[in-house]
Amino acid sequence: AGQDVVSTQYIKEFEINFLKLHPSLVREIHSRQVNQMAVRSLVGGCANTRTRVLAVGVTSGDEWKTLRHLGVHAGQGPWFAEPQRLVLEPTGA
Repeated sequence: AGQDVVSTQYIKEFEINFLKLHPSLVREIHSRQVNQMAVRSLVGGCANTRTRVLAVGVTSGDEWKTLRHLGVHAGQGPWFAEPQRLVLEPTGA
């Protein structure tokens, strides 16, 4: 989900489990009122549904504190753990 919230009707129509916030919406959210309003709207649109709002790209404690205050359920990003390289081992003989 990005900054432009047009409608949240699709959340109820499609029974979405998780709604991820785009990193551009999360970035510096503690100092961006417009982004906070967008997140409030999305979290409110998920009220009385099973949908949980997740934040992607959390880089600071200030961002995470604000997101939690706004009702975001979980997050991921450098604030929690540095990205790890995924190495796939070849399968077969």
